Amino acid sequence: MDRLTTGRRHVRAGSIHVTELINKQVLRADDTVDGPLSLDTIGDRFDPSTAVPASRHRADSKGMQLAKLTSIGAATLVLCGAVVMATTISQERAEERAAQRPTLHITGDQALLPDQLDRSLSPGELPVAPPPAAEPAQETEPGRGPLPEPGTPNPAPPSESVPTPLAAPAPGPAPGSAPPVPPRVSDLELVRGFYALLPNDPGSAFDLLSPDLLTSTFEEFLDSWSTVTEVEVQDLHERQDGVLAVVRMALTDGGALRVKQLLTVADSPRRIVGAQLLSAQRT
Repeated sequence: MDRLTTGRRHVRAGSIHVTELINKQVLRADDTVDGPLSLDTIGDRFDPSTAVPASRHRADSKGMQLAKLTSIGAATLVLCGAVVMATTISQERAEERAAQRPTLHITGDQALLPDQLDRSLSPGELPVAPPPAAEPAQETEPGRGPLPEPGTPNPAPPSESVPTPLAAPAPGPAPGSAPPVPPRVSDLELVRGFYALLPNDPGSAFDLLSPDLLTSTFEEFLDSWSTVTEVEVQDLHERQDGVLAVVRMALTDGGALRVKQLLTVADSPRRIVGAQLLSAQRT
């Protein structure tokens, strides 16, 4: 039978302590460790006070985010500034082109001829030179001859034989009474009547123009207005420098002209003595 062993342990030959195993494992993981590794050494190496706190990591991440947002904001401002600058430059160039573009300056009776206005909207069809000015026609009145030039003495009326009356003349007005004087027509009403006569009676409208204004003949005036079927006065008001009219003209080809004109009326005789085209648009 085996003998019972006592509680005392005997160290066998070739036995290995646990501390030696721990030291060997630590040395394999970290060759820079000097000396044996003990429990105190392990506690020092893994001391929580020497670890980097999590709040520092969070602070670093917030700083990086702030830097990114700042960079994005700066890039956005630069982009917006570039867009605004490009828009400003394009507008300035457009204004320069508009200032350099030649403007139409049509005055006189040429501003009252629809065929001339229609051609003025197409620069390629504009005449190279204006038509030669015709001699101004002398103003006449119904039942009378042409009026004499200013400063010319009135010639003596030719002698005519007075026929013997066959019947007693009609009684004239009572002594001291004068014939009724027609009321004075305002500049606004005269211009309104001029446009009202143009579609159906352009000849009567032609009589409202002063001879000093005319550079075209009566036939040319009628031919020009034969291309218009309707005249609509959209706006008409009197100013200090004349009567401003906005008129729409329906043409025989189906189109229409919308013009803005400034007409000047003389006091005596009551005639249109000036016309200027302010704008014209074909619709």
